[in-house]
Amino acid sequence: THPKYRECACLGKVRLIWVSMNSQSAALDEDYPHQSRENALLFNERIRKSFISIGLTPGQDVLLLDWWNLTADAQSSDGIHYLSDVNLAKAAQILYLAEH
Repeated sequence: THPKYRECACLGKVRLIWVSMNSQSAALDEDYPHQSRENALLFNERIRKSFISIGLTPGQDVLLLDWWNLTADAQSSDGIHYLSDVNLAKAAQILYLAEH
C-alpha cells in the first residue's frame, strides 16, 4: 500500500471504506450478464481477497460495506435503482460510520 496512506492510517487520520457491488434484479441478467447476481458475488469476493493480498485486513484496515443482503430482492423502479427505504438504510450506515 502507499506509504502516505499507511502513515495516515497509523495516526488514525484515514478510514478506508469499500462499498460492495449491489444485487441487480435477476430480470436484468440477460441484458447485463456482467452485472448478474453471480458475477457480483464473485467480484465482491475478489475485491475482498485483493485487500488481503496487499496486507489490508477487512474489518480492521478496510471496512467492507456489503449490502448484498439488503439489495437482493429489494424493490426497485427499474431493477437496479432501489426505492427510498433501501437508500435510507444505506445512508444511515454511512453516517454511523462517519460519526464513529
